[in-house]
Amino acid sequence: MSKIVSQIDFIRRFAKEAGIMQKDAKHYLSLILDDITRALASSREVRLSGIGNLKRIRFPSKTMPNPNDRSQQLLVLDRYYTRIKPSRQLKMRLKANFYPDRFSMPQPKYHIPKTPAGSQKIDIGHSFKVPINIRPTIPQVSWRRPLSSLVLDLRAQNPQTGTRLLRNIMRQAANKSTKAVTIAPYDVTFYGDITERQDINPALYNLTIDEIRKQLPNAFLRPQTWRLLVNLPKITDDDSPRQMFNFSALPSGDDDWVIFISSPRSLHTQPQMINARLPEHTQNQIDSILNKGRGRVAIIGTPTGRRATLTTIRDYLEKQNIAHHYSVEHHHHALHPHHILGPSLRSLRGEIGTYPVTVLDELSPADNLFHLRQFPGVTISNIISPDKKYFDKIIDLQKIPPDFFDTIIESYILPAACNICAPATEPAVRFPIMRRLAGARGQLLHVHPVRVHVPCKHDKSYHLVNITHSKSKQTSPSLDEQLYKMALNHDITYNTIEKMIS
Repeated sequence: MSKIVSQIDFIRRFAKEAGIMQKDAKHYLSLILDDITRALASSREVRLSGIGNLKRIRFPSKTMPNPNDRSQQLLVLDRYYTRIKPSRQLKMRLKANFYPDRFSMPQPKYHIPKTPAGSQKIDIGHSFKVPINIRPTIPQVSWRRPLSSLVLDLRAQNPQTGTRLLRNIMRQAANKSTKAVTIAPYDVTFYGDITERQDINPALYNLTIDEIRKQLPNAFLRPQTWRLLVNLPKITDDDSPRQMFNFSALPSGDDDWVIFISSPRSLHTQPQMINARLPEHTQNQIDSILNKGRGRVAIIGTPTGRRATLTTIRDYLEKQNIAHHYSVEHHHHALHPHHILGPSLRSLRGEIGTYPVTVLDELSPADNLFHLRQFPGVTISNIISPDKKYFDKIIDLQKIPPDFFDTIIESYILPAACNICAPATEPAVRFPIMRRLAGARGQLLHVHPVRVHVPCKHDKSYHLVNITHSKSKQTSPSLDEQLYKMALNHDITYNTIEKMIS
């Protein structure tokens, strides 16, 4: 006889005693295990009469010597274990089985009613139906600021020493030349065009960390990256009272923390566009979806191209007076191997009100894009994906239907030729790329000049190039066709075409 009682042995005995089939007994066992797992995952204690108590125990982070090199210290992050405390009944029952001459305990009496013939079986193989509460109606606005999970308020009238020091650090972090700030024991480093390191007194460092911990207690519970909204007092009328950052708090030694504050990447990828507008074929696709009142649009491509396309679409919605909700998903910086994905697309559903259009910015390709089906109306999503090939791979890995998105906009930003400098043109027939594009279109090039690159110091303007992939029968011009037309109209130079195609 085997010394191990496996799951199939338990299912067979349970099915035999209950008078049901083994597959039904397996469903009952799965239901019990699922309830226990959910309770332990939500930090609840499970008490089973006659068996014992199951409880999730947290072991805090600690440092320990490296077993391969004792001179080094390793940081072991906090972890969770399940602790089982047997009940008194179970202990007495085991003692009665091991020592029958010393302990005696009556065997439990149980009765499992037989399933009557012809009765309706309960299908418990499916997930539970959770009631959905209807959210209150939110007043209609054209757009809303990105909501944040952490808010740091530094507008106190008579601030303490830690608050004043933290306020000065955040003001310098809000400077356009500063991209990131690190607060470590015992120095503060500002990263930008020039990296600047400043020493900080241990007492002042402790006051700063205590102030951050007091206002942002959730950020210290688990290491991850948060979106941080900082309210600063205004010194001049040009100052912005609100600043947006990415915030991380990582443990370092005995009760010491390393604070990392960085500006969102979206603030550094916005080009200075002059009279930028959507191409005609892209504008027609957006208008058809808005007129229909439902649909999903995905924007992919280079960071500057995606940002320019999304900004242009938002400007168009405001000009047309179309109410929409604008929300930014949290960035996921790989600052630490144990970082987890922060608030995701699933949590953004709670921020959406009754708006006809929802604009979602900087969606991570690691997020579950299938959650977009639960967003009402028209959804326009800026997804971090460099090209259509990579996006198709993500769609295939997530098992999303090919027609899930009504339109996929692949966006690029091209520098325009300078209209102030003297034009420098050469016959297009001299360039192999132009000959290939003309040959594909069945045209001749010997009469067409093309502008070449001329170095200049004037402000650059940009052209927005979109390739739309739609499930409808409408087709957009290919990238080659758009570049060919723009080059012959002297909107862009040959050097731009060479970088885009070759």
